[in-house]
Amino acid sequence: MKRFWLTMAGIVVLASISSATRYPVLGGPGLIYVQSAKAGKGLGVRSINLLGGRGAASFLSNDSLKDYYLDFWSHNSVTYSPLRNLGISLTGLGHGEKWNFQNAAEGQDATLGCPGDLALSLKYSLVLGGGLVDLGLMPVVTIPLGKDNAIPEGVIDPPSQTGHFDFGGKMLTDFNLGRTSLYANAGFLTRGKQKPHIPLGLAGEYGISSKFSGYLEISGELKIGTSQDSSHQTWFNEGLSKNKSEFRIAPGLRFVPLDYLAVNLSGMIGVSEHTAPWQIVLGLDFPASAGRAAQPVLLGSIAGMIKDRDNQVPMKGMITFPGSDLPGLVSDDMGNYLAKLPPGEYKIHIYANGYRWLERKIQVEPGKSIKWDLTLKRKLGTIAGKVLDAASGAPLAATLSFVNSPIPSFKSDSASGAFEVKVPPGKYRLSAQAPGYQSQEFEYTVKDRSEINQIFSLQSLSPIAQPLATATPVYPPRPPRGTERPTTPSETRPAVPSEPKPSALPAPKPTPPQPAPAKMTAEEIDALYKAGVRQFMNEDFKSAEATFQKVLKADPGHAKAKEYLAKTRARLKLIK
Repeated sequence: MKRFWLTMAGIVVLASISSATRYPVLGGPGLIYVQSAKAGKGLGVRSINLLGGRGAASFLSNDSLKDYYLDFWSHNSVTYSPLRNLGISLTGLGHGEKWNFQNAAEGQDATLGCPGDLALSLKYSLVLGGGLVDLGLMPVVTIPLGKDNAIPEGVIDPPSQTGHFDFGGKMLTDFNLGRTSLYANAGFLTRGKQKPHIPLGLAGEYGISSKFSGYLEISGELKIGTSQDSSHQTWFNEGLSKNKSEFRIAPGLRFVPLDYLAVNLSGMIGVSEHTAPWQIVLGLDFPASAGRAAQPVLLGSIAGMIKDRDNQVPMKGMITFPGSDLPGLVSDDMGNYLAKLPPGEYKIHIYANGYRWLERKIQVEPGKSIKWDLTLKRKLGTIAGKVLDAASGAPLAATLSFVNSPIPSFKSDSASGAFEVKVPPGKYRLSAQAPGYQSQEFEYTVKDRSEINQIFSLQSLSPIAQPLATATPVYPPRPPRGTERPTTPSETRPAVPSEPKPSALPAPKPTPPQPAPAKMTAEEIDALYKAGVRQFMNEDFKSAEATFQKVLKADPGHAKAKEYLAKTRARLKLIK
């Protein structure tokens, strides 16, 4: 790699020595004549090559429609940036011409190659506005390769246009607007005894993708003062020799096939009398950053607070950006967060313990801050139902409480016995108690968005029945000892005791017939069936099985409940 760069530097230096003179395309990042304020990074080589042409109307005394000449300029520069905001460039020009004149003299050479001056420039850049603006200052000195108007034998143009050291500089400004970059240049350069030049330029570049960008450049050199202009007057009409300022418009395309190569293509259109009517531009940058330095990314930001959607209480949460390499962030205990992001569209994912996550899309623009409060809904399931008297089916005003849980107790409605409570996901035991009734408990597994329907049937506490007294036989009293008389055989037979008269006992109260369990109404059966369907959809198959069994117990002919019960049991078999 080191050999590669040394070879490229040698080529550029040789090209500079065999160059011609023209206002130089100075080195460092930029387009064609318009430079960027950014200094670049490391070592870079740029070669900007322009091919133009003129017709018969541009020449003096050669007025044939077949007269023309082609003009070729090659601007070559080597730039080295030891620091992020400092660059040094050496630039040279290569020039060639080829013409055809209808009345050309016999033996006249139809080609021309000229040497020229070198330009040494220094670029210092300053970043402002958090990367929104770059300012650059570029002092320039040109080094002549020959004396003023000293024309070697056999060469029409001199190797140096002025034969003097010339000094000047440019002020450079970049506006970084995301994919769009705007460039503005203005400067001054002495030209020996000739008219000084004021280089001017405006350009815009838009990044179509990571490989392509399109640009439009408007540039020119305004020649001021009363000094002479040494361009050979013999070749141009008189009108052209009076005002030789040049202005041009150049739309173009930059293509980056590889990290170490960028290709620039442009069609340049002359808009002043002395400017070539057309020029085709081919530029090569080694590496790609030699032509367009990576501009600082102007960040945007989103800021706000994470809150509970129902009560607007701030809470701590986490924010991530799915589909990107950006790290996530956590809000503070009061829910405040701030995220600084490169411009673009993002998917944002918000999560907090016990809450349903949320995803949204957001567009971040460079340099802009968006206030966005994020609200999350708590994860909750529903337990609903009724508390009824098991004997009569009458509604009861009961107290319901969760066993071993901090969730506060609540009461069922006294008129309908209905109740409803929302709780976070988890396992619960719900107990129903009413004065004069036995309590009843059920156990549930509650999931987010699940709905459980439960009927509590409480048994009345009845008094304990007293046992009945049994009849006891009555025997005569035994005579005192010593007074017994001997008995005859006939008297030895035991006397048959007489049947005792039963004592008068209260007649037992008839036991009232037990009423049949209360039948569910059609509305209650339908509500229970729908609760089972919701349990099935939430994949709570055990609860769904129990619910459908209750529906079929109340309505054995319920066809849909039978169908769902079969589906539920099939799912349970697969799980096992």
